[in-house]
Amino acid sequence: LNGADLRSDVAREMLRVVRESGRAAPTLEAALRTAGKITSRKSLSKQQRDALLELSRTAVTAKQGEAVFRNPRLGCLKCHAIGGAGGKVGPDMVSLGGSAQPDYLLESLLDPNAKVKENYHTIVIATDEGKLISGVQIRQSKSEVVVRNAEDRVITVPRSEIEEIAQGVSLMPEGQVDTLTDEEVAAMVRFLSELGRTPEYSIGRRQLARTWDVLQPTTEAAFRLRRTSYATAAADDPAFTWQKSISTVAGNLPLSDIPQVMVKNRSAAGSRGVGFARCYIEAETAGEIVLSINGFEGLELRHGQNPVDLVSTIKLSVQPGKQRLTFTVDQSIRTKPLEVEILTKGTTAVAKFVND
Repeated sequence: LNGADLRSDVAREMLRVVRESGRAAPTLEAALRTAGKITSRKSLSKQQRDALLELSRTAVTAKQGEAVFRNPRLGCLKCHAIGGAGGKVGPDMVSLGGSAQPDYLLESLLDPNAKVKENYHTIVIATDEGKLISGVQIRQSKSEVVVRNAEDRVITVPRSEIEEIAQGVSLMPEGQVDTLTDEEVAAMVRFLSELGRTPEYSIGRRQLARTWDVLQPTTEAAFRLRRTSYATAAADDPAFTWQKSISTVAGNLPLSDIPQVMVKNRSAAGSRGVGFARCYIEAETAGEIVLSINGFEGLELRHGQNPVDLVSTIKLSVQPGKQRLTFTVDQSIRTKPLEVEILTKGTTAVAKFVND
């Protein structure tokens, strides 16, 4: 790439590929930035910003923007929730589009420190052991300070260990959108501007599962499933690693968010890919819960470790406490995302999904 010239959109696309590879390549990233003449978007002129806003109105869709927002490499859902599902470090965005104009949203993406919402300023704690802890303050007392960091972890620091507390900056990294194409930035603005403003991107009253755990496709998981059965995924097994995944604003979990574990066939040659996703219901009282699922094809369901017959009306008898639902998803059969709802009609238990 020495001496090469690239169009900025091509260089940004290549930078995204490099970032999504999961491998650190600072030399290659620097070369791509130079070849594509990519500078910080924070310094964009008014004319360039107006062009991005025009793109957001005329050339992209909110659906495209939601896909960018959900990209794990950006980490938006690590910090931000939509309707309670997602991270707690940043503000919940459930009604953002109803209160913020597109130009404000664009500036917040380009320069996260320009306008930080009240109660979401960070602090930096220096401890007597030389550690620096940064996060949004949750609470403080005479004996301790409690913060939530960028990984959504709650950290308690005893006052006796604190040397200094200083004001920090936004936990959203500056330059977070520098590697996105103009179309991706514009699509993100379009998506955020429709949150809580249009019916398609508003959280309604339906009780939907919005927070999931999905099984990671590790060698240990594949080996255990082959040696036992798919039912093992409904148990607490140390061979399994689960990772949080958040439904779309519409309330469904895309199949692309459910990794496939490649399990070797026991008799025939080859392997079969199968995915596992689980969600939780908190029951306050005993009774029955009536579930609605958007189609049964390619699915198996277990309540706790007990198999559930997938029939037109699914009723679960529950006692007070947390209930776990584990879905086995065969993507060679299933072609649509997973949506699970608690129906008011017929449900006698006081219960709701654990969406946090």
